[in-house]
Amino acid sequence: MKERIAVTSILYGFTHSRYTAERIGISRSLYIKHSHPKDYVDHFGSDKFLNDDICTVILLQQLEPFLWHHADNWPGATEAQKERARIDSQFGMEVGVSIGFHFADGHGIAGIGLCASGTSAEEFEQRWKERGEDVMSYLAIFEPLMRARMVANRMALSERQRQVLAYSISGMQAKEIAAHLKIAEKTVHNYREDARDAIDADTTMEAVAKALAYRLI
Repeated sequence: MKERIAVTSILYGFTHSRYTAERIGISRSLYIKHSHPKDYVDHFGSDKFLNDDICTVILLQQLEPFLWHHADNWPGATEAQKERARIDSQFGMEVGVSIGFHFADGHGIAGIGLCASGTSAEEFEQRWKERGEDVMSYLAIFEPLMRARMVANRMALSERQRQVLAYSISGMQAKEIAAHLKIAEKTVHNYREDARDAIDADTTMEAVAKALAYRLI
């Protein structure tokens, strides 16, 4: 793939819901793995470096491949996003493409950003026209495998935590779950809290939504 469209670094990220990005910010809502230059990411801070990225904002709104240099003409850009684009150019990170994928029946969104530092916008666009379909076919295979691997590495739930969340889906209250599992009601609350911590959820409802989206239950 690197040879086909001159890719120099890659970013992959996903979220169980784009509305989470609206609530807590894009960077915090995504599980991310990348090979972008460290000085580039450090310039913004790892917990903020996608927040004002025009291409990421567009990707959350549409899943069609979006060439980064087209962001210059995006009418909805804020001043912060325009400044971000200027900084991207200073770091040589202004040429590339973002591709989106849905999962979990359309509720979850995953995105892959391919940077082609050192390649002109015109050359990259031509290469994408010629080889983009092949790259998309490869990424369609890569994305679910990468997501499953990251979920397995970052979101481990115990059997009891999975059971408690699964029963919560049915609308069972903590007292009912406790009776069903023959454990104390306080223990149910503890399992819920531990499950929220394990998958970085603020509420039990969000924990359930994540667990369903990532097939943990």
